[in-house]
Amino acid sequence: MHIHAGILIGGRSQRMGRPKALIEYDGATLIERTIATVRLVVNSVALLGTEIDYALPDSCNSIPILPDAITNIGPLGGLLSLLERCEPDDAALLLACDMPFLSSELINRLRDCGRAQSTHWDAIVPVTSDATNNDEPKSHPCCALYRPSCIPAIKQAIDAKKFGLMRVLQQLRVIDLSLTLTEARWVTNWNTPADISE
Repeated sequence: MHIHAGILIGGRSQRMGRPKALIEYDGATLIERTIATVRLVVNSVALLGTEIDYALPDSCNSIPILPDAITNIGPLGGLLSLLERCEPDDAALLLACDMPFLSSELINRLRDCGRAQSTHWDAIVPVTSDATNNDEPKSHPCCALYRPSCIPAIKQAIDAKKFGLMRVLQQLRVIDLSLTLTEARWVTNWNTPADISE
């Protein structure tokens, strides 16, 4: 199973007030950290977005930018574009660009789970316990593995103008990959200035 990673960079970052991909942490921007984490454990990496209105670091110049299959519908447009370039037995790793603690161990676990389950899944999604919500499980669809078998459900959702990834997941064969409280740090994302930690 070849894995093709797509990193979402086209969001407006309205709550953050600046492009999240360019936030610096521990000597590198978040987009550089994400690329460095994934490129050694996947088969290819692309940046997902249309009409990016900021300049990426020079170190990102070798990474292709894949325009959204359909614009202005959020992550679903980027995921569809990535999946349409996969072979039937490949998988697409969809990643937000604002996860400063993303670990290659998580990506390896997603891949290993996909291989162990053969073709009996459409998506593998990390799940954490949400201590702020009575420990209800929380899915992380923007740090998840998807197979091309998702495409019909995605197109159906787009036709219905239902663009939420969680809604699409309800139509798919999903494997939940449970993370411990310690591992939950891997999928922590920064949405507002208050989230940023040194």
